[in-house]
Amino acid sequence: MFYYAVATLCFGLCLLSLVGFIVHDEIFCFRQKLKLSDVIEEDMTLVSFSRKRRNNGGDMPRRKLYDDGHHYWDESYGNKLDGEKRNISSERSLKVDTRPTMYTFYVYAHENSMAINNELLEAWNKTWDDAGWKTRILTMEDAYAHDGYVRLKKLISGQSVSTYNKMCFYRWLAMANVVPKNGGWMSDMDTFPLYINPDVGWVIPNRGKFTCHDGHVPALLSGSKSEWNRMAGLIMDTWNEHDEKYTDMLVLRSVQMKYGPKEVHVVGGMRNFAPGYLYKSVGFADCSMYRKRLAVHFSHASNRNCFYGGWLEAELTEMYPEANLTYMYRRKVFTPGNEVYTATKNARTNEIKVYTNGRILGNVYDLVNDKLRARSALKFLEKVKDQCLI
Repeated sequence: MFYYAVATLCFGLCLLSLVGFIVHDEIFCFRQKLKLSDVIEEDMTLVSFSRKRRNNGGDMPRRKLYDDGHHYWDESYGNKLDGEKRNISSERSLKVDTRPTMYTFYVYAHENSMAINNELLEAWNKTWDDAGWKTRILTMEDAYAHDGYVRLKKLISGQSVSTYNKMCFYRWLAMANVVPKNGGWMSDMDTFPLYINPDVGWVIPNRGKFTCHDGHVPALLSGSKSEWNRMAGLIMDTWNEHDEKYTDMLVLRSVQMKYGPKEVHVVGGMRNFAPGYLYKSVGFADCSMYRKRLAVHFSHASNRNCFYGGWLEAELTEMYPEANLTYMYRRKVFTPGNEVYTATKNARTNEIKVYTNGRILGNVYDLVNDKLRARSALKFLEKVKDQCLI
């Protein structure tokens, strides 16, 4: 009996040790999982995941990260252009995307422009992605989180500022809020890359000093996080001294004029930039204006060059190969060719109507800037790269 009791005791002790080992192992694995999902932090190289944390007695909501097989998209940061969003499990291995990020800002404002702007955003995303950059679309949620939001909102409310221009001002706060400490780049969504090297995404030009790469036009901007915040502050500080229409482009010019190059580095004279659709003759790009340029800005003002350079005509001919294409200006009908460009050289583009088989498509201004904006821009870039051997 004595030996039986000792054997039973030893068996019990071994069983307890085994259970303790299993419990300890499970606790260790659970802690390791928490470490994996402990923090969400996006710098320029890595996206990791967050878990709920207690804050003043309440739960911080989990931020949803989605992967479309090509990019990470943060639901609280930006919009997904297409494709179905899928929740990423914190237990799957993390991806490392070593490309720099190009930011833009977009807020859906009008139902009529939604499809047009989505096409433009898709084109913007594609061109920067092809050039070796990640892309991220900022929204008002990012602007709300900036400390200067209340002040800027109050300044805007004191002036007659259109909805579009309000959003242009708020993008400065959005970028200052989300850009990493070492800095970043932001472009208009109608600015597409040409010669810009992704390497400059990691080493911000001019030692991180805020730089306007298209004069006073905020089409391509770069700077460190502290510089983005400083510039947002200067825009608000200069607000009451500004005596023109309130757009972020014109207020930025007031800031540049007031503070000079010591405070804002400005690259002008189209040294880094070129507007869209510049041409030497109908159908031929002006290659001298596109070589070694960082990017191309397809602004609304470039619609004239799109028409007079023959780019709109080429696009419409491709879209409607069997149609009879005609133009009307001051009740006179023109067929495609040099005559229409000569006869309308002093016209406003919204006065030139375009017809296919006698049915109106619209005026030149609306066709270039709305219906065909993304498509025409992409086609022109292809022509530049082909004709100018880029």
